[in-house]
Formats: sequence, C-alpha cells, structure tokens
Amino acid sequence: MINNPTYATVSTAKRGAKRLGLTKFDIVPCGERFELRDLTRPLYDASKRARSATKAPVTKVWDICIEHGESMARKDIIALCVTAGININTAKTQYQAWRKAAGLVK
Repeated sequence: MINNPTYATVSTAKRGAKRLGLTKFDIVPCGERFELRDLTRPLYDASKRARSATKAPVTKVWDICIEHGESMARKDIIALCVTAGININTAKTQYQAWRKAAGLVK
C-alpha cells in the first residue's frame, strides 16, 4: 500500500514537499486531489511481496491441476497448492490459466 500524502491544490502540495524536506518530488493528479510522490524512494517495495516457498511454483500448480483438476473443486486444489508451499495468489492465477488452456472455461 502506498501512503503518499494528498493535497487539495498543487500549491499546497508544493508547500507540503517543502515542509517534508523533499528535493526530488512529483505532483500527480489523483481524482480531485494531488498526490505528492517522493522520487528518491521506490514507489513499490518488492521485497515485502509474499513469495512461494517452493521452486517452480507455476509448474507445480499445473501439475496438481493436471492430476486433480477435473475431479476436485477449485477450493480444494488451491488448498492443495498452498499446502505444497505455493503462494495463494499464484495458485489462483495459474489454476484459472490452466482451466482456460484445458478448454474448461464456459
């Protein structure tokens, strides 16, 4: 989650940047407000992202789907993948990709 401050006008955003001591910043329209972004830090910290505990998680999801796909419910396959150390989001995404590739999508 990005917690950049937002301001009602560009001029108040500039004052906010000065108050925060930012030298490199960008002011981006965000709806009816203006978001102040610090350009010295990354917009997204990928090191905090949840990752699978196994190697080749996509291949493992597909293998599980091929083995159990048509005989088990989606929630059971996802639970089996998570038990195998695969990130839940990877399991859900790849299960849907497998269904599409297998021609099971209606």
